[in-house]
Amino acid sequence: MYQNFNDIVFLKLNSLIFNLKEDDFSSVCKEKLLLPDKAYNFMKDVRKSTLELLELYKNQIFDFTKLNVFWYKYKSVAVYGFILALSINKDMKDYIIYVQKHYFENYLGKIIDKPLLTGSEIMRLLNLEPSKKVGEIKEKLILAQLSGQIKTKDEAVNFIKSLE
Repeated sequence: MYQNFNDIVFLKLNSLIFNLKEDDFSSVCKEKLLLPDKAYNFMKDVRKSTLELLELYKNQIFDFTKLNVFWYKYKSVAVYGFILALSINKDMKDYIIYVQKHYFENYLGKIIDKPLLTGSEIMRLLNLEPSKKVGEIKEKLILAQLSGQIKTKDEAVNFIKSLE
């Protein structure tokens, strides 16, 4: 049914229902529009990236790590988030240019955004059983990677061992 739709069609559709509450947005996408999961997830991610971008702009966030977290979470849909955010607030143009510049100058090729250690490796290294703690350690590790502190597997191992 949606095979002939492209990203721009879904971006336009997203702009029409963007201001709905999250539950209503989900309901419209799934129950009214009968979007397949891939299309719904794309729209949901674009919406989330736009909301986060609007919030970053509102609070004038220029923090290195916070911008890297934005790119980590929304790299695949950021350009659509930029378009939607600009349609909502044209004053964001310079900020969006800054965020894009940050990506090319500080993130791309410089930040390791793939986890350097798996949950299994963390459990083995710290002698842990599967638990919420493993996920928390993995989250701290990825944040340290996104901040630029950790770039190698050895650094990752030392980092998680220092958390004990």
